[in-house]
Amino acid sequence: MASSSNRKLEAEPPRSHSRVEDLVTEALDELASRSSVRPKIDERFLVPLIRSVIGTDANARCAVIDSMLMHGVPPDDICDFYIPEAARRLGGGWEDDSLSFAVVSVAVARLQGCLRDLVPVEDVPRGDRMGAPAVVVVSDRYHTLGSMVLTAQLRRVGISVRLLLGRTPEDACAIVSTGDYDAVLLSVAQFDDLDEVAALVNGLRLAMGATALIIIGGGALGAGADQVREKTGADLATNDLTEVISQARLASNRANAT
Repeated sequence: MASSSNRKLEAEPPRSHSRVEDLVTEALDELASRSSVRPKIDERFLVPLIRSVIGTDANARCAVIDSMLMHGVPPDDICDFYIPEAARRLGGGWEDDSLSFAVVSVAVARLQGCLRDLVPVEDVPRGDRMGAPAVVVVSDRYHTLGSMVLTAQLRRVGISVRLLLGRTPEDACAIVSTGDYDAVLLSVAQFDDLDEVAALVNGLRLAMGATALIIIGGGALGAGADQVREKTGADLATNDLTEVISQARLASNRANAT
């Protein structure tokens, strides 16, 4: 399943570099608007979605998603709001002991499957992107849904993304050293993980060069963005998607100018 905006982009002819910049600017404006005006989540759709990923009927979640689309819920809203909210409520069920860890783990994996069905999985090759940024999103194997939502949002606005889930620091550094990436986004769930993250940031700089743009997001920022940035040596610590895209765009422009 793909959004109408994705189909429209696929049908359009190749754009010039300046038009790509205009497109990214338009996307930033749209994302800023979406982040400031959160749509009301309809419980008539959210509750069945949660039940469908908890249950055993493999077709139920597809039926719920199809029903949401038929009733006019935009695919982007399902990805950006309904699926993350469903995951939060599942996590709440585990915290209050109404759901087991095993049930929550399977249900979140099924939500990830819904997400994959709703978003494009193919990146635009680097040579065909005409100046649009390319980034790597790195996440551990236990907190993957947020990284998948972020990846979907970035791809939706034309940014090429490689998603690395559960890779070792050595693997991540090796991958970025052989690619042409403008930024690395690290998803960090807990503040206690920052010592390991600092070592990874240092390894990424060695692999990509001193000018590499490294951004940290995730639950660890609850301790304070400045503290996370200082403790890890990252260039930026934020959960603001518009800021992430803006900084990735600047990094891409600098790379294209050299």
